[in-house]
Amino acid sequence: MLAAHAIGIGAGPVTSFSRAAVAVALRLPEGWVPELVVCLGHPRPGGPAPIRGQPHLTWRDLTTWVPPARCPGADAPEPPQSDP
Repeated sequence: MLAAHAIGIGAGPVTSFSRAAVAVALRLPEGWVPELVVCLGHPRPGGPAPIRGQPHLTWRDLTTWVPPARCPGADAPEPPQSDP
């Protein structure tokens, strides 16, 4: 999908489709089950512009450190130790 985007082609994953129909259309071997279809296409002329200029996110933007003492269940009792 990134390669398609790089050359100006839109791409979007779809997971809601008839797996049986796709398997027949693609003549998939017995036991193969399609899980994802990627739709490809050129943007409609005059359609909305691509979203650009957004700041790049890093893992730090998407995570929050929570000290263990503040984690839910942190004060739960330790599980019993089994005898070796």
